[in-house]
Amino acid sequence: ITAKGLTITGIAIANKEYDGTTAAAISGTAAYSGLVDGESPSVTGTPTASFNTAVVGTNKPVTVSGYTAPNDNYSLTQPTGLTADVTAKAITGSFTAANKTYDGTTAATVTGTSLSGVVVSDDVSLSGGTATFNNAAAGSNKTVTLAGAGLAGAAAGNYTLTSVSDATADILAAGLPEVTWSNGVISGAGGVASFSYAYSGRSNNTINTVYSSSNAPTVPGFYTAVATSTDGNYSGSSTNLFHVAGPI
Repeated sequence: ITAKGLTITGIAIANKEYDGTTAAAISGTAAYSGLVDGESPSVTGTPTASFNTAVVGTNKPVTVSGYTAPNDNYSLTQPTGLTADVTAKAITGSFTAANKTYDGTTAATVTGTSLSGVVVSDDVSLSGGTATFNNAAAGSNKTVTLAGAGLAGAAAGNYTLTSVSDATADILAAGLPEVTWSNGVISGAGGVASFSYAYSGRSNNTINTVYSSSNAPTVPGFYTAVATSTDGNYSGSSTNLFHVAGPI
């Protein structure tokens, strides 16, 4: 008398998110198929399931083993033909950006990148994209965004990038460009919007009066003008010596 063959029914394999392993989860309630009428033993064994590979894919073959026959009157064929999907793992990115000196543009430079949620030892990185400041003006802790970045590396296909966090960086005020003076006032400043002035010197009158004011002198004499940038995108000052002509 030979053992009667049985198979397992009632099970399926659950889809899973990529985790770097071939482990698969059995779902459903296993039952023996082929039992002699009137017999209903519980399914025995310690079943395990594994995908053929760990990488992302659809309808991937799954091998199941570990089920056992209920007794010596039966033999058991392990389940076959089972498939399931391994879906891409959702991860997030972040980056750092370099401070820069004001140049009138929003262009930013990425100095480093990182990913959160990557399986340890996987070759995947945040790559590409264009980094920009929220505006071109000088300032501290300015928001920098990275648009168009993607994933690179041998394991990139196992992941999907859901977001990239903003970074912060500074735009430092630029030094004054070369300026042009005319009669104690800057007439050309290469884009600097505004200045404050301080004037000092001596007027050419009989008592040689000392002059100090934020207003340009009109009395004949010899003076020094100091112009300090009040444009937040530029820092620094420029000095000019000039003469107000007239009778002494």
